[in-house]
Amino acid sequence: MLQQLIQLRGHTENVPNNRLCFDKDEYLNELRSQWQELSITQFDNTHTAESIVDSERLATDWLIQLFNTLFADQQVILVRSNDEPEYFPAQNDKPARIEFAHGFFC
Repeated sequence: MLQQLIQLRGHTENVPNNRLCFDKDEYLNELRSQWQELSITQFDNTHTAESIVDSERLATDWLIQLFNTLFADQQVILVRSNDEPEYFPAQNDKPARIEFAHGFFC
């Protein structure tokens, strides 16, 4: 995943230099740093059941942020739900959304 983020950064550097592209590139750098921190805590051997749940939730939140950043120009968002995974098309002024249940990384 980290390698893919590094490659994505390279792709954003080839896009015309405007405020939106700069913000996206800056945000991808921030997400890459967050992933590195999450990876370090996931490999710590002092896990409790509670810390594993917290770690999964943080990783899922991170994934949602990454997806929503990368696909913002496609007008689609990723959201957490309690139901089965499902796609909902865009309606009126709201973007399309992909809903998924907990346990995404399991």
